[in-house]
Amino acid sequence: LALGFWFYIFVPLTIYFFTISYPFPAPISVLTIKYLKDLFFPGINLIVTGPMDAFVAQTTMAIYLGLFVSLPVLIYRIIFYLSPALYPHEKKHIFWMIIPSFILFILGFGFVDIMIVPLTIRILYGFANSITAQPFITLENMVAFVIGTGFLGGLAFQIPILMYISTKMKIVKSGFWLRYWHWAAAGFLIITAIITPDGTGVTMLLL
Repeated sequence: LALGFWFYIFVPLTIYFFTISYPFPAPISVLTIKYLKDLFFPGINLIVTGPMDAFVAQTTMAIYLGLFVSLPVLIYRIIFYLSPALYPHEKKHIFWMIIPSFILFILGFGFVDIMIVPLTIRILYGFANSITAQPFITLENMVAFVIGTGFLGGLAFQIPILMYISTKMKIVKSGFWLRYWHWAAAGFLIITAIITPDGTGVTMLLL
């Protein structure tokens, strides 16, 4: 029930991004895939290896776009659902963080896709060029790599928000973060090693 309002926004957005082209020459999911290919993989052949690959990739992109656009509503509804269990001062701190959290997510997503993803691609495909191999990338891998890594960057930029809220709500003391920063860094490396999509460690180290 708490997420019902968000769901009614998310589903129509996803359908629109997948099927409707107006006012654009093609559905936004298709245009986004073409843009990502031209931006991040120029000169690299984009291929599909199965009859469902293009459909799945376009559907995945539409879901990502729908989730991204409706993210502020999702965050608000989650906090609204949890608010009865919070004290007034806790509600104030959390509600004041909704907009900064969304801004930080966009900054993290943009930083990773502008700075880290192109560098990672150059490094990894440089090995193919050095042995004169023909570089390819599947449509599914391209969408997962670019969007998945961007989402990882957006989530990583939420760490200051989590630190602020947990400190203000007195879950931890302010000196906790300084005292145990090395454990936090080790934990972040482990998490990035697990969820980075390239599997080589290059993206993990850059993050």
